[in-house]
Amino acid sequence: MRKLSLVALVLKFGLGLANATPPALDLPIVSIMGDSLSVRATSKGGYATYLQDLCSDLEIDTYGIGGQNTRQMVNRFKKDIVDKTLGSYRMYDDVIIFAGINDIAMIDNDYVKTGKVWSEERVDEHTLGIIERLDSMYKEARDSGMRVIAVTITPWGGYKGKVTRYGQSHWSENSQKAIDAINLWLRSKPENVDVVIDAYDVLEDSNRPDALKKEFTGDRLHLSSKGNKVLANGIYNAAYQTICSPDN
Repeated sequence: MRKLSLVALVLKFGLGLANATPPALDLPIVSIMGDSLSVRATSKGGYATYLQDLCSDLEIDTYGIGGQNTRQMVNRFKKDIVDKTLGSYRMYDDVIIFAGINDIAMIDNDYVKTGKVWSEERVDEHTLGIIERLDSMYKEARDSGMRVIAVTITPWGGYKGKVTRYGQSHWSENSQKAIDAINLWLRSKPENVDVVIDAYDVLEDSNRPDALKKEFTGDRLHLSSKGNKVLANGIYNAAYQTICSPDN
C-alpha cells in the first residue's frame, strides 16, 4: 500500500499540527578564506558578521589574515579549510574565497625606488599566477565536496599606501589591467566555482570608475561598515537567500 506523506496525512485527517514547531533548516557551515578584507575585527565585524545578521543560524568561520596574498593562502588552505573536521565529518559545506588584492598591490610597488613600472610581460605573468592560485583553491575545495563561492577583486583606484622597505603599494594602470583580467575570468564562472559574487560591480563608484564609493571606504582600499553591509547583501542574495528563507 502506498504510504501517505506527512502533508497528505494532515490534509486527509486534519491532524492537529497547526501549532507544531517547524523543523530547523539544514544550513551549511561556511568558511571564509581571505586577507584583511575578510577579518571580522574590522568595521563592526566585517561582511561575515553582516551576513550572519541576515541569516542568524548560519555558522561562519573566517580565516582572513591581513596582508596575505594568494600564495600564502594556498599554503594554508588545506589545513585551515579542507582538512577541518567535526568528528568524522568534514567541517565545512561552503567556502567563500575573497582574495587577490594584496597580489595586485605588488604590481609597480617598486616604482618609488626605481622610477620604473612593470613591463607588460611581467604584469601578464603575475596576473596568470594569481588566476592559477585562485583556481587551485577552488578546485581543492570542490574536489573535497564543498560549494565554492568566489568573490571578485574590489576596486582600489586612488589608493596609495605607506612607503616601506619593499616599496609602496598604489593603484596604477598596470594593476587595473590585472584586476580587469582576473575579474573577467571570474565573471565567466570558472569550472570549479558554484557562485560568483561581483563585489567590484556593487562597490564601484559610478562617478569615479575603478574606485570604491566614498561611503564604502575610509582609505580607498578597506571597506567601511556600509561597504561590508553591501557586500554581505550581495553574498546573501546570490548564495544564501533561498537556503535561509526558502519561502521567500
